Amino acid sequence: MKNNGKFEVCFNMQTAVDSKHKSIVAFEVVNDVNDQNQLSNMVNNAKQVFAEEKITAVADTGYFNMSEIINAVDDSTEILIKSQKGKQEKIQNGFDKKISNTIKQMMFIYAQWAID
Repeated sequence: MKNNGKFEVCFNMQTAVDSKHKSIVAFEVVNDVNDQNQLSNMVNNAKQVFAEEKITAVADTGYFNMSEIINAVDDSTEILIKSQKGKQEKIQNGFDKKISNTIKQMMFIYAQWAID
């Protein structure tokens, strides 16, 4: 893994936890530098364990990646994740129109779902 300009042998552990029973239900060990491409994989692993239940995925800012969020969310999944610092300002100022449009579409879909 590249870290601070040099390559090091490092691993990054991902876990999915059952909040009710306080137990690990899924885990992965990867050698990615950050968590940005891990959200949908871990959510899908948790969905396999809780096949018939609605789940809520809570993640820190390091997991914020709109394509991962889109891949992970569905009718039985709620994603709670804080956006990256500065990302909201870019959207408000129009610098990141692709993400802005995606968020608007997701909000519309969520609003439609809430109405139904």
